[in-house]
Amino acid sequence: MNPRTTLWLFLATAALGAFVWFYQVEGASRRQEAEEQQKRLFPELVSEDVQAIAFTTTDGREVRLAFGDRGWRLVEPLDFAADETAVTGMASALAQLASEGRIPGEDAQAPEVYGLAEGARAVRFGGAELEHVLQVGKNTPVGSNTYVRVDERPDVYTVATHRVTSFEKSLDELREKRVLRFDRAAVQSLKASWPGGSVALEKIDDAWQLTAPLEAPADERTVDDLLADLSFLRAESFLDEPDPAVAAAFAEPAFEVRLRGAPPEEGGEAPVWELSIGGPLAGAQRAVRGAGGALYTIPTERLDDLPRKLALYRYRTLADFVASDAQRLELIFHAEEGEPVRIEASRSDAGWTSEPEPIASGKAARVVAELARLRASDILAESLGPEELAGVGLSPPRVVLRAFGEGADDAPLLGEVALGNFDADGIVAESPDSDVIYRLDYELAEHLPVSLDAFRNRFLSQAEPEAAAPEAAETPGVVVE
Repeated sequence: MNPRTTLWLFLATAALGAFVWFYQVEGASRRQEAEEQQKRLFPELVSEDVQAIAFTTTDGREVRLAFGDRGWRLVEPLDFAADETAVTGMASALAQLASEGRIPGEDAQAPEVYGLAEGARAVRFGGAELEHVLQVGKNTPVGSNTYVRVDERPDVYTVATHRVTSFEKSLDELREKRVLRFDRAAVQSLKASWPGGSVALEKIDDAWQLTAPLEAPADERTVDDLLADLSFLRAESFLDEPDPAVAAAFAEPAFEVRLRGAPPEEGGEAPVWELSIGGPLAGAQRAVRGAGGALYTIPTERLDDLPRKLALYRYRTLADFVASDAQRLELIFHAEEGEPVRIEASRSDAGWTSEPEPIASGKAARVVAELARLRASDILAESLGPEELAGVGLSPPRVVLRAFGEGADDAPLLGEVALGNFDADGIVAESPDSDVIYRLDYELAEHLPVSLDAFRNRFLSQAEPEAAAPEAAETPGVVVE
């Protein structure tokens, strides 16, 4: 083919492709956007332009919401933080309100036909001033649309019903139900108190430390859970006109907390968030005083989620490693009489094997899994003397559990715990890294052998050994499927 002809064909194809792209693809998208813009009832409005909204709630209250330095707030009939999600949804609905159909004013029937007569629902909104009015009437007989009028113009429009149902809210549904609004990551110190106890903590080098009533590492999980529970704490109802029972509920608060954040980068005071939970009210409720002295009620059961014991704020982790890193497990049992019994288990592709007694492979894996994340439920003592240690079964310990990593003689010790006496209240335990005496949940006895008898009764393999060939009979170790 002639090179000049080929060039012209290439240019023609490229031009055709460009036309298809810019007109059919890009152009279609732009035409759709233009059509949607033309259907907007408030075409120049974006949600950020909406700074004030006023309407009548489903419970007959005249409300006005305004946006300011503190975000959206109710300013009438009371001053209160607004539910940001609800109100921003309203602002977005107003900005995106589009006509699904239009009845010109000269063709429209009486306003009563559309539910737009005097007294119809009206939403007033705009900037600092209420510049626009949206009248909301009946639903259309067919389709999921609603009749509306705009700024008292005679034309009647139909709009998607879901766009206007966002205004069908009661006063309480417009109020912020979060009792405390704070950034969990910004909290730098914490003080909590309850009848008979209190704690103070600070974040130092990104780690939480107890500073009162003693100086010690804090339990990071407890602090994280507390901050999460506080941030998700929601009011069940509001106490705008508290009676004497509410005042009496705060005579001896059940729990109080004060959070302090980091100072702003531009200078100024560090933010502070405070919460007080009072005594019980009728109906299994608790009175709560939150930001700005606002009063709420919460279910009493939510109080149970908040730690009210010093030991719960203490560092209580006895072992912490990745379970899959463990390649060898050592179990040492001290009986009241006789020599200690030592069981050694190792991990291979076939599972866990042990000698001289055959622990079930699944049981060995569970022992390692529990040891890898072992965390006490309580602290029994800062330290004990020799006689006291013997009295709680830790001198010598009833059981010693050790997990090792990969290697022969130089395998790293991943975790170790000594177990002592046990009863329905828990298992006495000790870590070699500390003099502190801990209590483990008794439920862990299901997965950790707390004595030699418990090991032999519940942790050994129940599989019948196969008849071994003469050359295999002397092979040490037992492989358990």
